Amino acid sequence: HPKSFKIDVRVLASTNRNLKELLAKGRFREDLFYRLNVVSIELPPLRERREDIPLLADHFLRIFAEKFGRNGLRFAPGFVEAMCRNDWQGNVRELEHTIERAVIMSKGQVLTLSDLDPEAEAKCSIAGTVKNLGYKEAKEQILTRFNREYLSQALNEKQGNVTHAAKKCGLERQAFQQLIRRYGIKSEDYRAQD
Repeated sequence: HPKSFKIDVRVLASTNRNLKELLAKGRFREDLFYRLNVVSIELPPLRERREDIPLLADHFLRIFAEKFGRNGLRFAPGFVEAMCRNDWQGNVRELEHTIERAVIMSKGQVLTLSDLDPEAEAKCSIAGTVKNLGYKEAKEQILTRFNREYLSQALNEKQGNVTHAAKKCGLERQAFQQLIRRYGIKSEDYRAQD
C-alpha cells in the first residue's frame, strides 16, 4: 500500500538568463516562474565585484590544497592581485577551475602566475590594465609585477634558499636580499613546511 510522507523542502534554482524577458517572449513557463520566484537574488558578475576575488581565491586554495595533499601551499606576492585583473567571463566557476589547475600544476610551496595555464596567465596580464595610464605609471606597474613574479619564482624553485635563488638569477646575495625586501617578499614563505 502506498504511503504518504510529509516533507519540508526548499528549491534553490539559479540561471544566467533573464527569466522575466524569457517569460515576456513566451519562452519560459509562467506557472513555473511563479513557483520558483518566491525570493530572487540577483548576483552581479564577478568582474563587477572584484573585491570578492581574494576571498574566493583563498577559499579555493584551501579546498584544493587539502584535496590534493598540498597543505601549506600559498600564493606568491602579486598572485591574487593578478587574479583581480581578469574579467572572469565564466565567473566563480572559472576562477575555481583556474585555482584548481594551478594547485595541480604547481611544483613548489607557493603558487606563482607561471603555475597557471598560458590562457589564464594571459587573462591575468597587467597589459590590459595599463593601457590608460601614462608611460611612467604603466612602466612602474609592469616592472613591479615582473620583479615580484621573477623573484618569487626563483625563491619558490630553490625552496626559499636566498643564496641559491640569487645564484640562479645571476645576482649577488646582498643585491637579491635588497630586491626581495623592496618588493615585500619573505624568503621564509617559500621554505617547505614540515
